[in-house]
Amino acid sequence: MIVLAFGLSIYAYNFLDARKDAIAKEKGKVNPTLLQGVRDFYNNGFPYFMILPGLMMLLFIVVLPLVFMVGLAFTDYNQYNAPPS
Repeated sequence: MIVLAFGLSIYAYNFLDARKDAIAKEKGKVNPTLLQGVRDFYNNGFPYFMILPGLMMLLFIVVLPLVFMVGLAFTDYNQYNAPPS
């Protein structure tokens, strides 16, 4: 489910970006070259790129187990009432 959600979010972002580029092309704006795009990413997006590994670790080490424990707290799972195997 996580991989599917990740893939769908990338697809949606790609769709919205293509729409934005089409609107810009209709208005007569020129798309940036690859070198300009890399330079803009380095100037504007580099801090977010460097924070991403720490954010992913926080998500998988803290948030995901916490969500699992909250979900487990609301089940009737004990020694005598185990899930079917």
